[in-house]
Amino acid sequence: MATLRLQPSNSEPDLKRPRHSWPAGEGGVFFWRINQANYGGAGSSAEALLLSVLQAFGLRRVSEPEGSTLIWANCFEPKLWKSAGGCFINHFPRSVELTHKHRLCANIMRFGSQHLPDSFVLPQDLSAWSVCLQQTAMASCVEAQSDDIADRSGATSTSRQGQHWILKPGRGGGGRGICVFHCDGTAESVENVLRRAEAAANAKTPSVVSRYIERPLVVNTRKCDLRLYVLVTSFEQSPATNCAATPPDGASASMCAFIFTEGLVRFASEAYTMSQSELSNACVHLTNNEINARNAQKSGPCSSRSGNWTLGALWRWLREHRAQDFEGDPSESANLSSPCHAPAIADATQDARDAIQLAARPEMVWQRIRSLAVEALRSGVAAISKAMGELPAEGRERCFELLGLDVLLDNDLWPWLCEINGQPSLGVGGAVDEAVDSAMLTALFSLLFGRP
Repeated sequence: MATLRLQPSNSEPDLKRPRHSWPAGEGGVFFWRINQANYGGAGSSAEALLLSVLQAFGLRRVSEPEGSTLIWANCFEPKLWKSAGGCFINHFPRSVELTHKHRLCANIMRFGSQHLPDSFVLPQDLSAWSVCLQQTAMASCVEAQSDDIADRSGATSTSRQGQHWILKPGRGGGGRGICVFHCDGTAESVENVLRRAEAAANAKTPSVVSRYIERPLVVNTRKCDLRLYVLVTSFEQSPATNCAATPPDGASASMCAFIFTEGLVRFASEAYTMSQSELSNACVHLTNNEINARNAQKSGPCSSRSGNWTLGALWRWLREHRAQDFEGDPSESANLSSPCHAPAIADATQDARDAIQLAARPEMVWQRIRSLAVEALRSGVAAISKAMGELPAEGRERCFELLGLDVLLDNDLWPWLCEINGQPSLGVGGAVDEAVDSAMLTALFSLLFGRP
């Protein structure tokens, strides 16, 4: 497997490798409860894939944490980590600030976001959501009057949007408990959706309701989303700035993260429609592999077990079918994100062949995605950094986090954050997934273990 190279753009300062590396081959990898974090046997698949990759680094599976080089767990467990002597562990304390949907939503909304639709955490934001529904109803009423005037004058009117919402459990995965519904703004409709959402959430099991993206990017009639991998090696705050410039000696390091340039594109298994009769059809509105794999009527891009695309395949499709959107597309688009956002996350690429792929991808879209990733990660820095401060100083540099960002592109190719997975499924979607995930893990461990 080719070695990892970091390729920040020319406008970015050099990004440091992790400040500590551990020689591989001196211990093993201890797995802890990863099957409890995934569904449908995905934990076993992840374990098998990890072991096959780690063999190249001289690591084998061990039955006890003591003396291990790496712990791969479903969450950060302080006692387990300390008993192993502070080895590498694949989580930071309090990373649930990013991976639990209700915490992520609350954190991002606190700072404001260009990449999160109108969202509310229930039940605490129930009143605020009710006001939003009423405002949407008033706007829809005005729009309806305009449409009526347009109809009488013979002008072409557009369909009203913004009346659909998606409700997700604050925790969990596998597409469970997610539903899409319509609210036309009438008093009865508002009351019904509020009652429905209130029944689905309580203080112990909060939910997140978000305005539904009604015009997503559709590929060959199917809705799709992106699974992007991000490695975070530091969540510490810089004392003077949010930029990722290397701090002076003795100062606290900035958040350090790497986004992998290859990822996965997942598809719904039935043609996309906003028909009211299909709102409850998960195979139209959700791209989760587990849900769509069970669909006996599936066809199109995901008609086989290997139906996912690589991110590179999507870039090629866009260049072929949406070429007009990329006329004059710059090779670097620093103006698409604020100066302090652009340097905070670096592209991690595999080998020279990626240069061909990178030259063909829409840089405009990629820079927006990078900005989304930084925006999301920074929302959890304060809480995670505080929790890190309670760990022994000599062990803080051995925490890392592999995050799976689920991103939806709308029809205007603007990226929207769906959620962040703290234990992303690995190698479960067929040959494409296994190839992408294997290359990503090889790059990840090369970085962590300091191998070229």
